[in-house]
Amino acid sequence: MISQVRSTTASQHQDTDPSLNKLKKACSDFESMLLTVMLKSMSSATADVGLLGKTHESRLMRSMMDEHLAVEIAQKGGTGLGEMLFEKLKNSKNPLNSSPKTADK
Repeated sequence: MISQVRSTTASQHQDTDPSLNKLKKACSDFESMLLTVMLKSMSSATADVGLLGKTHESRLMRSMMDEHLAVEIAQKGGTGLGEMLFEKLKNSKNPLNSSPKTADK
């Protein structure tokens, strides 16, 4: 049921406006970066436990796995942070592509 709600919400924003598409991607990327930091922090707390061990290669593998997992989570709706940011920013006065207007002197 939750996945249906998320897919309906995501499909409502499939606009042809390129600036909205860029904003949507930026919000999803931000959520992905935040999730990466969270997952790496959780992994470092349990770094000595598990099948991978303590080697440099295992730390690299764990880091790559955390990054990939964070991207997958964000693309599938994640925590909802990306969607909330998108909803908040899509009607802002300064869209992603335009620069702020300056007053003439």
